[in-house]
Amino acid sequence: MNGRAPFFHFTDMAGEAAKTAQSVRQTFVSALDTGALPFIPQNDLCDTSQITNPVTHLAYHQIFDLFLKEYSCRRGFKTPEYLTSAQAQTAFYAGNKADGRALIEGSRGVTVITKTYREYGAETVRLYNMEQITDRETIYRYGSAYSKPIPVTSFTRASFPQKRGAFQPIACSSTVPAEYIGQYYIANTLNADFIVNGDQAACFTRKVKNYVYHKDADGDVNPFAIYHLLCDAEAYCRSRVTDFAIRRTA
Repeated sequence: MNGRAPFFHFTDMAGEAAKTAQSVRQTFVSALDTGALPFIPQNDLCDTSQITNPVTHLAYHQIFDLFLKEYSCRRGFKTPEYLTSAQAQTAFYAGNKADGRALIEGSRGVTVITKTYREYGAETVRLYNMEQITDRETIYRYGSAYSKPIPVTSFTRASFPQKRGAFQPIACSSTVPAEYIGQYYIANTLNADFIVNGDQAACFTRKVKNYVYHKDADGDVNPFAIYHLLCDAEAYCRSRVTDFAIRRTA
């Protein structure tokens, strides 16, 4: 997220890619069942709050948002801020704490998908919650000095956070998995409420499970179906988010 050097790796071996996809699917479905994914509503509202990077001050969207919130829920983190270990250590060097350990000992972080490829794997990055940092003030000081205005010409996986309430609530209008998730992505990107009733959420959950565990004529389940779903949801978001922003500005 700092624009300096890539911090992801590419899973390019077919067998390894399939294992990664299966792991992503298991995490996704388990979180779906426990209500840990942010598009499962509580009292008809979904968690569209934005998670940010304390160095770049950009908000994480789409796949980032889903898995960071799932991890925060699972670990009990209340601070909605994540960064890479390289960013944390760079902040410590800049703050004359070169001998200091940026991460609390034993912190493992979470591997988050940054980009999916339908049949070939995924790019990933390991991020750490600010509650896993030994000295948060060092990070905040570095972030305030380092960050520069970055022009954002379109809504992407990372952009400057939108002001809460700047856009009107978005009511779910589809339980088709890619469209449902895509509409959540739009609401999260705009920092707007996403309204979903219990029947819609239950119908969506059934359809998602049918989709990711669908068996072909040979009785095989495609491990990459979860990637297909997430790719389609992002495509839905990209194709419609600007229209939603224009139509629903308060």
